[in-house]
Amino acid sequence: MVNSMQQDALSIGEKALRLYGPYAVGARSRIGGHIRDEFNRKYPKGWQTIVGKDFGALGITAQPNYYILFQLIVL
Repeated sequence: MVNSMQQDALSIGEKALRLYGPYAVGARSRIGGHIRDEFNRKYPKGWQTIVGKDFGALGITAQPNYYILFQLIVL
């Protein structure tokens, strides 16, 4: 993923976290939907998002240059 898209992902993720909060019921779903919708608006459609923890066992596959994994830490 190119640097500009990485920066977009981080800023969109931070905004979604501020909007929906990290601990509210259903927050992960809303945060993921927000990130997906913003990426579908800015870039070619078809983005998928996963928000949460302990999902590494799902065997996630992605196209090269169309994947980012990042962590936002709530202080």
